[in-house]
Amino acid sequence: MLWVEEVGVPGGTGFSLTVEERGEGLVATLADWFQDQVFPESRGAWGEPGPACPGHRHPAVAELVAGQAVWICPVDKRPIARIGELPVTPPA
Repeated sequence: MLWVEEVGVPGGTGFSLTVEERGEGLVATLADWFQDQVFPESRGAWGEPGPACPGHRHPAVAELVAGQAVWICPVDKRPIARIGELPVTPPA
């Protein structure tokens, strides 16, 4: 069981991982779960899709592509970056 709780905010959310999930597949599963369950509810990202899909209004999605966990555009399936390698931009 993985449990996530934002510092200073009561409550949290969790989910179970299967034993078979390992390596890049686990990275893609976790990124998808964080994007769906954690980021929209966090104070820092409330209501903002993330990570942004460059040039589009929708967020990128986590997928396993050629054995690597990557963010891709859900419309044209274009890889954007490996998960964990997107540049961090400071809040405005």
